[in-house]
Amino acid sequence: MKKRLLVTVVLVALVMTSLIGCTKKEVTLESFVKDNPSEEAALEQLTADDPNAQIEFEGNLMRIIYNVEDENITKDILDSAMDMMEDIFNGIAQDLVKSTGIEGIQIEVLYQKADGEEITRRIFE
Repeated sequence: MKKRLLVTVVLVALVMTSLIGCTKKEVTLESFVKDNPSEEAALEQLTADDPNAQIEFEGNLMRIIYNVEDENITKDILDSAMDMMEDIFNGIAQDLVKSTGIEGIQIEVLYQKADGEEITRRIFE
């Protein structure tokens, strides 16, 4: 009888633990910035000086979109610029992981023409 009671208690505990785990909301960078408007505003300062840039959040991805109006700027020039900025963008991603406690944060940098056509993009971690 005591063994049966013990088994029942253990099973109830396991079921409760799994239910709690199922109802726990997964925190992503996107949900974090929605719940912390001051953090979102701070991140948007990264592009505040550039009227042709904007930031979007999707899951654990922070996408920085640059609209390139100068037709003389080529994919090769932009790729070279991203090569030079790689440490900076990787550092931003790593700082976000440290400050939020959210693993797997990525920074996507997307350059596109004014009409939305993609020129180039890269993901940093």
